[in-house]
Amino acid sequence: RLGMSLPEADAEAEFAKADKNGGGILLFDEFCEWFMVKEGMEVGSETTKKKKKKGKKKKKAQRFDDDPELMAKEFDAVEAEVDALVGDEAAVDAVWSRIDFNGNGGASLAEIDKWAVEQYPVLDEKPALMRAYKRTTSKVGGGDGDDWVERKEVAALMQNLVFYNKLFAVFDDIDEGDDRRVDFDEFKTSMKRLGMSMG
Repeated sequence: RLGMSLPEADAEAEFAKADKNGGGILLFDEFCEWFMVKEGMEVGSETTKKKKKKGKKKKKAQRFDDDPELMAKEFDAVEAEVDALVGDEAAVDAVWSRIDFNGNGGASLAEIDKWAVEQYPVLDEKPALMRAYKRTTSKVGGGDGDDWVERKEVAALMQNLVFYNKLFAVFDDIDEGDDRRVDFDEFKTSMKRLGMSMG
């Protein structure tokens, strides 16, 4: 569940905000940016770090979806594994050696794709992979702005892969037409399934 409250009267306005190009449909990139803005995350590149807010700490939101149709249990296991890995430099080094198998110090999108497919099949959604890769390599996302993922960016890459694959699972569920586009009717009728209050 996205865990957001959205009154029905605001659905059309929210859809318009999300539909950046005004095409009347949401693409995955637009959906990601809309969600990130709603969650107070930096947008402009693809990192999953939340902006720091001053004041009282909010109660931590539920991390996983209760509806197995929206979020497979495999995400829970992979996310827990990734969370453990990113805190262990030796484990990150081991992951890096598998990703950068040719040892040239930079991993291409193709190398990352190969690793993800072999290591974490649940993270094998190409739109999510592309978004995670772009976010990881971008300056706003903590990268250096080039086209390669380097060792110092591996932890962010792994976290971004989980984040964007989870978002893609939600997006794919909303996309009832299976055309990788979400129109307003799909957006509106899917809000209840996504845990959004409809007034």
